[in-house]
Amino acid sequence: MKEDKKKKILEKAIELFGEAGYLKTTVEEITNSLSISKGSFYTYFDSKESLLLGILNYLFEQHCIILDKTAEETKDLDAESTLRLYLKTSIEKTMVNKNVTALIQQVIFNDFFKVDEIKRKLPSFKEVDVKFVRENIFEKLGENQRYFNKTLVIEYTISSIHTFIMINLKEREAEFIEQNKEGIIEDLTTLILHGIQKEEI
Repeated sequence: MKEDKKKKILEKAIELFGEAGYLKTTVEEITNSLSISKGSFYTYFDSKESLLLGILNYLFEQHCIILDKTAEETKDLDAESTLRLYLKTSIEKTMVNKNVTALIQQVIFNDFFKVDEIKRKLPSFKEVDVKFVRENIFEKLGENQRYFNKTLVIEYTISSIHTFIMINLKEREAEFIEQNKEGIIEDLTTLILHGIQKEEI
């Protein structure tokens, strides 16, 4: 019961922060929208900053669950099929909850978050993605890849994928994404694999 209430606060805060912005949303607005008292809110979170950290921890846990599931589903697939599912999952996750994407953008692209714990949490997302791409895509390519610095290439690949999704797809209508999703995945897969695979002689 207690964890359910905490989850409701986290999810409502994600919604409100995503829609109105972190700075413009007050604790009172969050509690009013849930019909709970401020005292109840402060049972779980000391401040709005600790709430934001709680949101990032919550999103990180969800992100890890999705990556673990994708790794399990693709363990017998080749690199190309794994990349396709990774892209599909990343796009669908963004489309399902645009408020999460909007909130993450606020944290990444604004410097008003002065809480060190919040800044330190962000790299964790990239670290688990790097691990997934290294183990489930690059290792499946074996010797059929070209690069000078594998870690650099993996990080660049991940950054390119998520920047494209966050900036270019977030503003698109859901209907457009659904109709063009397979084509987008196909184009991104071809582009990425062309960049990292050795050319056949």
